[in-house]
Amino acid sequence: MFSSALPLLLFTLGGAGDLEIVAPRATFGLLGPTRPKGGVLPGERLFFAFGIKNLAVDAQGKSQYSVAVEIRDSQGKLFYEQKPYLRVAQNLFGGKVVPCSSYLDIPITSAEGDLHWKVTIEDTLAKKSKSIDGKGKILPKSFGIVRVNLSADPNGLAPTPAVNVVGGHVFLNFSVVGFDRNKDKQPDVEVSLRILNTSGQPISTLKGRIDDVGENVRIVPGHFPMIFDSPGNYTLEVSALCQHSKSKALVTLPVQILGVE
Repeated sequence: MFSSALPLLLFTLGGAGDLEIVAPRATFGLLGPTRPKGGVLPGERLFFAFGIKNLAVDAQGKSQYSVAVEIRDSQGKLFYEQKPYLRVAQNLFGGKVVPCSSYLDIPITSAEGDLHWKVTIEDTLAKKSKSIDGKGKILPKSFGIVRVNLSADPNGLAPTPAVNVVGGHVFLNFSVVGFDRNKDKQPDVEVSLRILNTSGQPISTLKGRIDDVGENVRIVPGHFPMIFDSPGNYTLEVSALCQHSKSKALVTLPVQILGVE
């Protein structure tokens, strides 16, 4: 149990200062690059990353903090809530900002509309709190590509960053929503991945097809496997075409491959 001398055993990660939430951004997956600004489709899994600056740490280099999330619709009705969730971080590399993230699944049945979100951080050692808020938007239901992320496994359970090394085995994961069906109640969706070099020229293309899906399935996942075999900066361009409605969708993802030293 902590003694009454606890404040004497604490210091602030990164120097004195008020608790801050820095670099808030929506990302493609847990470790992915920043998403472009704009609304999200029903069925999206939206990741939100940020850093926490000036957390107090104890004599063992550990900080303790909680994260709470509250999202309300345009009428003020609660859309999603995460009660304060306690986390512990160990400062092993001497960093001054603790990285943090959260995510939200947008139900496929969600209606179009504006959302207001609020994230609250509490430093449980220093007894300080800080909140940030902002606005988002759920787009009308339509054909599109959602849940784009990179992982080391085909199920998307082992996230990888968009900065990797030569020899890395990576899966580009995605899901398709809003597709039409024919009289046999089957979709017909063409999906493709183009890899563009720094000049924006395509250097590789992979293709697939979605045409055998359960009648009640509304979100269809897919992935493209890749081996990062050459250093450089690239763009991954995943696209989809619904043959029934002729609707198209496109999402781009920047990646960097580092050479092995």
